[in-house]
Amino acid sequence: MSLYFSLRDLTGGLPKIGEQTKSSLEPALLNLFQMRAGLPISLKSIEGLRVDCVADRATPEKIARLVESDPFLALRLVALVNQTFYHRGHDIVTVQGAVSHLGVWKVPEVCADLGDAKSFKAIYLGRSTASFALQELVFCAALAKRIANLMAPREGIDQIAYLLAVLGRIGAVLLAYARPNIYCACFFDAFLSETSSFDRSFKKLLGKTIPEFGVELGRALALPKRILNSTSLLHIAPWHKRVWAADEGREVRIAIGSVHVAYRIASTVTEMKGQSEIDALVEDMASRINLKTDVLREAVGESLAAMIESLNRIGLTALRLPPYVERFTEPIVERDGTINTRNIKWPGIAERMNSFLNELRACFKTRAQGDEFYYLPQAVHCTLRALIHGLNFDFAMFMRYSVAGDSLTPYVWLGEEPDGVRELVRSRGKQSGEYMPDVQALLQKKAVFTGDPITPDHWPFAAFPAIARNDVLGVFYAHKHPVSEANALETQEQVAVIALAEEWHDVPSGFY
Repeated sequence: MSLYFSLRDLTGGLPKIGEQTKSSLEPALLNLFQMRAGLPISLKSIEGLRVDCVADRATPEKIARLVESDPFLALRLVALVNQTFYHRGHDIVTVQGAVSHLGVWKVPEVCADLGDAKSFKAIYLGRSTASFALQELVFCAALAKRIANLMAPREGIDQIAYLLAVLGRIGAVLLAYARPNIYCACFFDAFLSETSSFDRSFKKLLGKTIPEFGVELGRALALPKRILNSTSLLHIAPWHKRVWAADEGREVRIAIGSVHVAYRIASTVTEMKGQSEIDALVEDMASRINLKTDVLREAVGESLAAMIESLNRIGLTALRLPPYVERFTEPIVERDGTINTRNIKWPGIAERMNSFLNELRACFKTRAQGDEFYYLPQAVHCTLRALIHGLNFDFAMFMRYSVAGDSLTPYVWLGEEPDGVRELVRSRGKQSGEYMPDVQALLQKKAVFTGDPITPDHWPFAAFPAIARNDVLGVFYAHKHPVSEANALETQEQVAVIALAEEWHDVPSGFY
């Protein structure tokens, strides 16, 4: 297939995945999570446990929080303590319960035997898609735990909510890790209609929802039936469920509600939607679970900080999220009178961009074999995320070039969608073409940083073309939100954009 036709089918590639590939996906993903095999666990996390578990004030609660930083490790640990060798006649359904069951001092030794401990920085260096999916899961689990604690303080339901959040969403992370090209096809499939979503695309692919896959994984790990039954309820929001079974009591309802709200908010935040959309969502979700809006907003901000802390513990580079979420937390006045604004410090651009550039280069070097699914969706998805998560843009899109119309039109995008972007047509025949950065990127076949922004006042911006066999097939365009004192792109940002542009300057045949 030519690059032109692959680009044309970017949002409709899912049906082109062969039946053999589809049928082999679920077993492959389940095998990836086998004990002591497949998916690595964080070496930095294991090393941290070895230090913290011998500290004077090490408690099961504190050590459980450290284990929960790595969702893969947490899930495996709970599975292990429910196996025959460790089982003592009662089910264990929380990480803290698992730590208490083993004893604090024994945790590092047991955890080190649960998988191949490796540096996440090295493992995820060329896996930005998987890194993004894992970060979203860590954020979602932290938020679910926080919400459950607000709804039922000191009842331990937050521990169950954490495990349900991990098990209910881990299918997406495993797909991103094992088959990022297919994960990205699911993402773009959601552009087909207003009612489409990644979750629906996942079900079209595997024949089951992400929570249903989590139940299958839980069965494979021999997790307690109580956890599996609760996970199976995640396919529908609890406020839409009219009848509850006798064993689906208050504890289960709070945990499920917390996970649903956490996922809705976490997925919207990680997709870099605008503040007005997030504010409306937080207000709506707060009313669903009878929390005050300000309380839920604070929980979102606190969970963002908890996510950063967890990612640091496991050695994974945090990818940038919307700056307005940081303002959800109120400043704290310390005992000495100083004000702690609790601002988040993100890794630098160079560190964030590394995994995106490495994954993009790997995409272009890969050749699909036989009926293997092509890698174009992954390359486009990786580039868009690099622009908004690796760099500091707030919106990024790929504009497809039409030879017949001699024009560029938006095709897929990420971030806060500007008004009118869906109806946008940018013709290079207009006299003002010399001031149109996207058109100039098309004509000059290089990155462009000057001219008039596509959306008024959204500046600075960048545009660069996708070229194959010397033909421009489209243009990537990204901009920042308008602010009163906007500055031009820093040199480091321009260099990073040019690095992306160079990868797309001569797209090799075969990978698409």
